[in-house]
Amino acid sequence: MRLQLTFGLASLAACLAAAAPAVAKPKGAFIGPGTYSPADGCQKFAKLAAGTLLPNIENYPEKLTADGFYSWEGGCTFLTVRKLRASVWVTRMFCAEGSVEERNTTTFVKLKGDRWRVTGNGGGLTYKRCKPAKE
Repeated sequence: MRLQLTFGLASLAACLAAAAPAVAKPKGAFIGPGTYSPADGCQKFAKLAAGTLLPNIENYPEKLTADGFYSWEGGCTFLTVRKLRASVWVTRMFCAEGSVEERNTTTFVKLKGDRWRVTGNGGGLTYKRCKPAKE
């Protein structure tokens, strides 16, 4: 009886482990770890974290992570990612800002110094990696 119970529990554990969903990495994993922001965005994030800057639409900078773009009013998530060349990726993104939803094609070019040049919809910005906030 004890052997049957042990075998039954082992079988149950094996089935549960096999049925557990794998943790999927973000579609934007090519971006790498961390947070990226244009211009003075990293300084604003540090001030927001320290409480020396009030969070509002004017102060909240754009943010790029492996999950997508985010701003005060909305953001974009990766739908598809295609590597075009050694340091160039073309993506389709789903974006929502307020009640406006759209799909965009966005190009990411990896630059030196932990920076990305991001272009799409007739414009572009350079994002640099922000230093992690001190804990």
